[in-house]
Amino acid sequence: MTTTIDSIDITGLRKTHLAQLSSYIRMKDGYYGNKKQFDDRHADLLKLAEQLDKIYNDENIKIAREK
Repeated sequence: MTTTIDSIDITGLRKTHLAQLSSYIRMKDGYYGNKKQFDDRHADLLKLAEQLDKIYNDENIKIAREK
């Protein structure tokens, strides 16, 4: 059976977690598998990093705490 997801729960993380993840994405150290496919995936991850940066830099955005 296939499971489709459209979001990832970040409840309990801090904005600094997102900043650190964004930094890791930008490090791009080598590649895995087919170079073109890797570069395409990396371009997608850079878009994610931009979203993480927007969240990190917006003082009006809060991340929900764990319940």
